[in-house]
Amino acid sequence: MKANINKSKQSIHQGDCVRLINDKRLFQVLGIDDLHQRCWVRDWPMVKNGSPVYEISMKQIVISTN
Repeated sequence: MKANINKSKQSIHQGDCVRLINDKRLFQVLGIDDLHQRCWVRDWPMVKNGSPVYEISMKQIVISTN
């Protein structure tokens, strides 16, 4: 599923790596809810024991690195 990001006119897709506003870390998109403009991301690269998953507003995404 893809989603449009209004500010940058980019699209994000499941599996893309993105950066968030006010955060220098890299995140991987796990899921997208276009209807509610939400997505689920995890830190990238993953750590050995797994990475926590965060639900965020797609308005927090500033750039897709793919």
